[in-house]
Amino acid sequence: GKLDKDVIVGGQTCWTSIVKEVRSLKGMGINVVDLIRLKLGNGDSSLFLEDKWYAGGVIKELFPRLYALEVINLVPCEDRYFWWLESEGDYSVASIRKLIDK
Repeated sequence: GKLDKDVIVGGQTCWTSIVKEVRSLKGMGINVVDLIRLKLGNGDSSLFLEDKWYAGGVIKELFPRLYALEVINLVPCEDRYFWWLESEGDYSVASIRKLIDK
């Protein structure tokens, strides 16, 4: 993400409005990006071993033998992002409103 970067856009779009609101909430101490998590499924849309998601470093570099192993896909399930404020993982305006009102 570029949510913290200044982006010049030729017009107002849905996404520029979203970025503006995300920045506004961050100014209130609510980091919306921290409320979104990646739920791993079959790994097709994530690079679990290659991305730096772990504070200690990249798994691929920390555990090269693990990286060398072939991944066995026992249960196909696509990766997806989920909203951790809701038990089902789906975003709702009500959940962020409750957080804002705290």
